[in-house]
Amino acid sequence: MMSTVSRAAGDFAGIIDDVTTCTCPVAGSSSVRATGAAVAGAGGAGKIPGVVARLSAAPAGGGRPGAARHETAVLKDFIIAGVGGQGGLLATSVLARVFVKAGFDVKTSEVHGMAQRGGTVISYVRRGQKVYSPLVPKGEADVILGLEILEAYRQLPELKVGGLVLTSDERIKPVSVIMGQAQYPDIRPEWFLSRAGRVLVIPALDKAREAGNVRAANTVCLGALSRFLEIPADVWEETIAETVPPKAVDVNLKAFEIGRSLVVAGS
Repeated sequence: MMSTVSRAAGDFAGIIDDVTTCTCPVAGSSSVRATGAAVAGAGGAGKIPGVVARLSAAPAGGGRPGAARHETAVLKDFIIAGVGGQGGLLATSVLARVFVKAGFDVKTSEVHGMAQRGGTVISYVRRGQKVYSPLVPKGEADVILGLEILEAYRQLPELKVGGLVLTSDERIKPVSVIMGQAQYPDIRPEWFLSRAGRVLVIPALDKAREAGNVRAANTVCLGALSRFLEIPADVWEETIAETVPPKAVDVNLKAFEIGRSLVVAGS
């Protein structure tokens, strides 16, 4: 049971080897159509389905060319969930600065304990014309951005019904699992559909390796997230270049573009 593990990622049993579709009802929304395709799992341990779950009815209004089809104006409250050492605080800083550049009032906050030892790190980013509190009310987050898949799942109660979950498929073993005191929960991407309206699970670590540095997995996730927002890519790229260390600019910009490419029209 999940309660036996303080923080870990799932065991990902039940592999999806081919593209599959299913219709999954979500409380308070129309049915959700899930499309899955197998992708390489973290650490080479089997395959993990990269799942895109979307509302079966396309939202009105279209969107800019090449972007995923969805509403963007309502995405105001964000939770970034990960593990110490994954760059969650850097991702929070980039996202907040992007919103400031776009003219929003922005508030952020973080909750982290043993961040340098692989502990849970949770950040909140809120934007609006005027934001009075940095804390996202329980069950009101528009987006969960997961740098580690179980940490994303642990935050699911904070998501509003029908919200967006975008998470890396990366799994990081906590000490309790390494020492054999606990097991990974058999978490599956479709579990998010108990509350989320849209789910995207991406091979961020593999794509960061493709970009040239596995530490850029957080930027891969930001690139995918950027396709769900109305802010132009050049604003993101400028902010990344200003935020990361100079020697890491090129690899992070490449990781950002790779992340954007993972979200296609119709997602």
